[in-house]
Amino acid sequence: MNAISSLLIITALLPVASAQDTGIIKKQDIVYAEPASPLHSLDVYASPSAKNAPVVFWIHGGGWQGGDKSDVAEKPRFFVDKGFVFVSVNYRLLPKVEMNEIFRDVAKSFRWVHDHIAEYGGDAKRVLVGGHSAGAQLAALLCTDDRYLQAEGIAFTDLIGCVPVDGDTYDVPAIIETAETRCRVHGQPLPRFGHREKFGNTAEKHREYSAVTHVAQGKGIPPFLILHVADHPDTSAQAFRLGTVLKAAGVKTTVFGAKETNHNKLNNNLGTAGDPATKVLLEFLDSCLGQAAAQRPARDFRKEWKMARMEDAKAKEWLARWEKNIINDERNRYCDKAVGEDIAWLMTPFMDGFYYGYMATKDTKWVDKELDWADSLIKRAVKEPDGYVGWPGKDPHGTQVDGLDRLFGDSMLGDAMVFRPIVLMSGEILKSPALKEKYGAKAESYLKLAEQLYEKWDKRGGWRETKDGGLISVVGYYGLDKNGHWTAGTEERRDPNLAFSHPDNKANHVARWMLAMWDVIGKDVYREHAEKWFKLLKSRLKQKQKPDGTYELWNYWEPAGPWDYKPGGRSPKHWVGVHPNGGYYQIDLVAIVDAYEHGLVFTRQDLDDLIATGKALHRPWSALVPYCPEFQAEFERTVKPDSWGGLAGAPFYLWCQNQLAASGVK
Repeated sequence: MNAISSLLIITALLPVASAQDTGIIKKQDIVYAEPASPLHSLDVYASPSAKNAPVVFWIHGGGWQGGDKSDVAEKPRFFVDKGFVFVSVNYRLLPKVEMNEIFRDVAKSFRWVHDHIAEYGGDAKRVLVGGHSAGAQLAALLCTDDRYLQAEGIAFTDLIGCVPVDGDTYDVPAIIETAETRCRVHGQPLPRFGHREKFGNTAEKHREYSAVTHVAQGKGIPPFLILHVADHPDTSAQAFRLGTVLKAAGVKTTVFGAKETNHNKLNNNLGTAGDPATKVLLEFLDSCLGQAAAQRPARDFRKEWKMARMEDAKAKEWLARWEKNIINDERNRYCDKAVGEDIAWLMTPFMDGFYYGYMATKDTKWVDKELDWADSLIKRAVKEPDGYVGWPGKDPHGTQVDGLDRLFGDSMLGDAMVFRPIVLMSGEILKSPALKEKYGAKAESYLKLAEQLYEKWDKRGGWRETKDGGLISVVGYYGLDKNGHWTAGTEERRDPNLAFSHPDNKANHVARWMLAMWDVIGKDVYREHAEKWFKLLKSRLKQKQKPDGTYELWNYWEPAGPWDYKPGGRSPKHWVGVHPNGGYYQIDLVAIVDAYEHGLVFTRQDLDDLIATGKALHRPWSALVPYCPEFQAEFERTVKPDSWGGLAGAPFYLWCQNQLAASGVK
């Protein structure tokens, strides 16, 4: 058969006949579950040249009683032209099966995509879920109630977005009440098989089958674009209901009401030129793909680790020594008294230790200790003149040039370092049903406060843009006087020439707080802050890179903008050079590895260059232990788990060991 004949056959298989579709290959009626049947099948549309392409997983509508995977109109052509692989799925229907079996069918079809889509050039780690009408409800539930995908061994991290189109059942109890009230008011009979019956006819099932029930911070719910017919009261109300709940949980959400259209036309016109909803969809796709590219790499970075398993006896000994030490030292109760930057250096080793202690052991006593210390800190907060809370102390750690060493002030560093483990622990709480039941409300309150602290520093000008798109955290040029008033007005506090940039180690601590906020809360602004700082940090390292790929030690502090110079603009406010305390560089390496494992800025080659640098300088940086066997051996030989440095370092290392075990390393 010649190429032209083959192309004609492929074209004939396509549901939409146009010249633009001739480059699309369609594989139809692929069975994804037993018993094999048309309702347990799906279709795949792909470009012959597709490779690692993002995937659209589409769920048809039809009131859960009808419809078919072929009801896709222009979507396959549109998405394939945009570089996607398009999958449309069937599922069994009411009333022959119950609603929860439909949910499981959709999850099983997603599992097939996870296992096989690479055969068609798709990337199973970048999937956008969408659906129309009943399919919108299924899409929204699949992307908010993680139990269905978890049952198939799949996490929300594989999702890059969700596009439910004109659904009316994101909140099932609400639509039931609306529909039945309308019938009563107008004297109409209730439908024999309406939403009440379709969704199980019990209040519990109605709540369970509602996407709004399952929305929560920290679950990794993907961004949403909710499309609806603007003048349809039910789908509009449901769209705004779901959108409000998602936004309150920190999920990036867009709600768009399409005008001069209807339920079917809105769906069928997606992918056509000049369609307003398609324009919004394109913007959403760009955002999803950009965010997915910037998020943690799809690979499991543990597979890159070169660590060996610690002997079980030694691991038990480390755990016992660490636990005895941290329980003894916590009696100092720095949570009851530390203020300002002292919060960072005195409280955080314990807060990190409690968090990693829980991660290493899953013993909830470490959760209790974390929350006890967090509550003690929070109850001591004072409201400052701009309405935000803080823990001001003497000397906000600027310079004598600024006069900050003679004032009382808040510390961004203190807030950042202590709230990083609080945020991460809150995320763990909200991911565990058992922990959430006991501590969920408290975890939510901590995340809300963490966001308020970010807002505080953002509004106070706590970050400054640098040339070439960088960003650095700064100490503001003001403090509190003895009467509790600011020593400078708003304009002075935001003056581009008045501030003091954090040295690298402190800026790295702030960036790691931003990474934790991004991990748990999911807002892009936190990633953007961290990413811009890491770009600036990497540029500083490159200034010191030698021809053999290793680095000279980089400067502890460098001026980042005009605010870092004395009046006259020539002399920096602080000395520039290598710091004699090697611990500061250890902090830099921890942040660089954190950035790399989040898929930001730094590459594996950068890590290899830093490993070579550490060897050349005889500095076996512990942050690089997972990637360097020599550093691991030195770490186990020299680290004392019952020391100050071991408060957080020992349980973190034991947690890494658990990660090795989970990934199958013997």
